Amino acid sequence: MSRVACGVSTLVRRAELVYRRELAGRTLADALAAASPTAAERARRRYARMAG
Repeated sequence: MSRVACGVSTLVRRAELVYRRELAGRTLADALAAASPTAAERARRRYARMAG
């Protein structure tokens, strides 16, 4: 007996494949270049607050 994936499962798998392909074409340098000029300082402050 063969199993047929449900429609929702099929859609989620396709969406995940698109997501992974898009990420594969990006680098950390791309993300940093697109970030706000104040992003690094905000991240440092947040981590400092979490560290206590």
